[in-house]
Amino acid sequence: MMTSLPTDFEGNYDSEIKQFWYEHFEKLPGNAQILDVCTGNGAIALLAAEYSTENNKSFQVTATDSAQVNMETLLKRFPEIQELVQKINFKDQVALEEFGANKESFDFISSQYGIEYCDWPKVSSKLASWLKPGGSMVFLSHAIDTRILELSQNDYDLLESVNFSKHIKELIDNNADQKEVQGYIVLLGQVLSISKLSQVSPTIKPLFDSCKFVMTASEEEFDKRKNQLFLYFNSILWGRARFLDLLEVHNKLSKDPKWFQIFAVDGVKMKGESRVLFQGKPAGDAYIFQKSA
Repeated sequence: MMTSLPTDFEGNYDSEIKQFWYEHFEKLPGNAQILDVCTGNGAIALLAAEYSTENNKSFQVTATDSAQVNMETLLKRFPEIQELVQKINFKDQVALEEFGANKESFDFISSQYGIEYCDWPKVSSKLASWLKPGGSMVFLSHAIDTRILELSQNDYDLLESVNFSKHIKELIDNNADQKEVQGYIVLLGQVLSISKLSQVSPTIKPLFDSCKFVMTASEEEFDKRKNQLFLYFNSILWGRARFLDLLEVHNKLSKDPKWFQIFAVDGVKMKGESRVLFQGKPAGDAYIFQKSA
């Protein structure tokens, strides 16, 4: 997955979110040094490299994350980003709290759906020290819709009542055949069929339809669509993992609604905040900082 929202974006972020970052890249010098922290699989770093290429700039982009950046797998799915990947210096498997960089070495520091999970007091002074005088720092954090969390909780509670994550992961890992998949789908289908969510939930309804396919398809039809089916099942596992992350960050931000103010430190001042939309719905809350020249 290239982004944190694979159900909304087939590839990288586009439309309003892409435009948001492009507007900030536009303000940078042609040879800007950019650091994208908590980069995930490099979505925002790739947008920076893309903007640089499209506009004949010479951005130097560094991207870091505590997890391994699985670029080999990403390139197999999105071979068209090969040239952009080569323009990025990925430094993975190092937590931001432990990451080191030279003082006043970056014109721009970005983070999308990542800085929220860090130890804010520990990283705020580090980020401030890495910014060049006059440099800027922009975070796009989760905009948590409590109602969506409640609906998602209902969906995943239903699935985990029959150990969906455990069984589906085993089936995918073992490249199970149709009969093996049917062995679990019988139970899953029974549970879903008696739930009202199977008629209304954007997660449960298509899953229920997939259960019907597994039980009724011919062996030939199943084998033809097996990879697509397993990718779909895996997207549900990914969705649950993302939900758990959202729940964690929701609880963290709820305890400290002004959490972002801690980044206004050591000559860095907050310049503004705004709500970023995607298709008319909240995509995140943006916080913009600038270091004194």
